[in-house]
Amino acid sequence: MSSTKAKFKIKFEKFEGSSNELVRSIKENIIDINYVPIVEILNHFLEFLSKNRGNIDIDIASETITNAAIILKMKSEQLLPDLKNKNEVETDEEKEDEQILDNKDVYLKEYNKYQKIVKYLNQKKYNQDDIFFPFGKNNDEKIDIEIQEVDLADLLSALEKILKNKKKEEFVPIKRRTFTVATKMNEILDILRYNKEGISFDYFMETAQTKLEIIVIFLALLELIYYKKIVCHQNGNFGRIIFYLKGDDLHSKKN
Repeated sequence: MSSTKAKFKIKFEKFEGSSNELVRSIKENIIDINYVPIVEILNHFLEFLSKNRGNIDIDIASETITNAAIILKMKSEQLLPDLKNKNEVETDEEKEDEQILDNKDVYLKEYNKYQKIVKYLNQKKYNQDDIFFPFGKNNDEKIDIEIQEVDLADLLSALEKILKNKKKEEFVPIKRRTFTVATKMNEILDILRYNKEGISFDYFMETAQTKLEIIVIFLALLELIYYKKIVCHQNGNFGRIIFYLKGDDLHSKKN
C-alpha cells in the first residue's frame, strides 16, 4: 500500500503552481521576475520541509530547491546597478546569470548544476578525507565530541533558524549593497583564507543586511561545497556548523 507523498506548491498573488511552472512563466514573460517573492517562497518551502519530514517527494523537493536557486541568481542580478555605465567588466558567471532566461542551454546547465549540488549534499556519503577530527594528535586518542557529517537537511535547518530570527526588514536610506552568488563565493573564500581555524555558519549569515542577502550567501556556500573549495563539519547534534577552506581542517593537515 503506497502512501501519498507531500508536494510543495508555490503560491503568491500572481501565481500558483510548481517551481517548474514558475520558471516557465518567467521564461515566457508571463510573470515579471521582479514580482517573484523568492525569500517568501523559500520561507514557505522550509516550513513545508519541517512539517512534512519523512513524507516528502524527494524529486519534487530537489526540483524546487534547484529552480529557487536559479530564480534567486537571476533576481540578485536584477538588483545590481547598470554595471556597463560604470565601465566595469562582468565575470563569466555574471554574464551567464543574465542569459539564463533567454538561453535554454544555459538554463539547463544551471538546472543540472544545482540538481547535482542537491544530490551531492543529500547522499551523505563521505570518504575518510572528508571527516574532521578536531581533538587528539592521533586517531587512537579519545574524541570528546562527536563530529557529524553535514548534509543538505542540516544546512536547510540552520538556514530556517536564521531566517526566523531575522528581524523584519526596514527600508533604510543607505547605499544599496551589490552582490551576486559569484561575488559572495569570492568573499567567503577570502574570509576563510585569513581564518584557518574556520568560520561558523552563523557568522556568515550575520554579515547579511537582508533576507535576500542571506539566501545568496547560502547558495554561495552550497556551490563552494560542491566544487570542493570548502568543507563543513558539525560538533554533535544541533552543534555549530563550521566552514573551512579545503585543506585547512586539522584532519587534512595530518595527511
